[in-house]
Amino acid sequence: MIVLDVNLNNFYAFKNFHANFSYPKKIVDSYIEEEYLSERPNFRYRKVVVLMGANATGKTSLGRILSRIFYFIDRQESSALYSLVGDATAEASFTIDFLIHDPVLYRVSAVLVPSAGKETERPQIRVRVKKVNIGKTDSYETCAAKLDKIKEEYTGDYVNELKRVPNLGWAFQLNENFNSHPAVNFDSNKKLDVLRTVLHVFDPSIRDVRRLNEVENSFVISLGNRSVIIQDGKIVNPLILSTGTYEGIFIADMLCRIRERENGFYYCDEKFSYVQTDIEKAVLSVMVSSLGTYEQLFFTTHNTDVLDMPYPKHTFMFMKKNAMDEECPIRILSASDYLKRNTDSLRSAVENDLFGITPDVDALFGLTGAEG
Repeated sequence: MIVLDVNLNNFYAFKNFHANFSYPKKIVDSYIEEEYLSERPNFRYRKVVVLMGANATGKTSLGRILSRIFYFIDRQESSALYSLVGDATAEASFTIDFLIHDPVLYRVSAVLVPSAGKETERPQIRVRVKKVNIGKTDSYETCAAKLDKIKEEYTGDYVNELKRVPNLGWAFQLNENFNSHPAVNFDSNKKLDVLRTVLHVFDPSIRDVRRLNEVENSFVISLGNRSVIIQDGKIVNPLILSTGTYEGIFIADMLCRIRERENGFYYCDEKFSYVQTDIEKAVLSVMVSSLGTYEQLFFTTHNTDVLDMPYPKHTFMFMKKNAMDEECPIRILSASDYLKRNTDSLRSAVENDLFGITPDVDALFGLTGAEG
């Protein structure tokens, strides 16, 4: 599954938000292979999106919104959308362009209309689905223009309308607390080897990771004279582990999913805040090289060392928030829109705050003065 374009309005703090994940210029000898559709070289897409930005700029929220939109489209469950609405008295909407496993571009649009004078009632949802076959010489832009010309009306029968879309596949690891993490799955020896390898790198004191044959779907992580149990996908006693090693379990799960080509779309959100930078870059490199055809990875991070990795500039995008901008408080910027030459340094651009994403910390220094 590949996401090409997203429009959001009145979901969380996103208003009039637009993000495009195609790119216009062919890259020669790229370290990311096949960032275009097979036999359709003009249809280019960002196979990897590295999202950066200050705290509270919307990186995790964007992942949460996408996950619920996917759930709504795939399962026709409207409850997935209601809690996303920012202002319950105003209309909310999204439009998303994507393709799944065939050269067909889909556009799903939805509008959530609040009940007049009844804020406690759930809004009415109206949906529209468009699709167009991707020709041999088509680009995303030409296909998007074809979709614009298709006359389709919105319908309140969103269940039947969304059934026109084939099954989606996705995996999200969001920056959540202990109780909110999804279940992990290491149901094969190959996956268990990945978990063992990742945890040994994260924490060399881990002696072994093995399956508990006497308990179905259970594993034990041995650390000296202590053990951590994973049962039915949940970590029973996580506080024994360091935060970095704990996150390593979910990183291993995501890596397994990518290596096994299980889901198609992957969103890995700030899983490396407590992990050494070389490990983060190594895991990202393995994830990128493991992606298959019709697959896409979103990877959020605060680690500026990732900027030195030899990926095309269009790989790197930056979330920016301005609460004073009521029309569009959250924006997304692409490095390739600002840095046109191969010799332009992405790290230097970020360090010099070319994208305006450095937080204002001046108020903190005011705390150094004595109280009056």
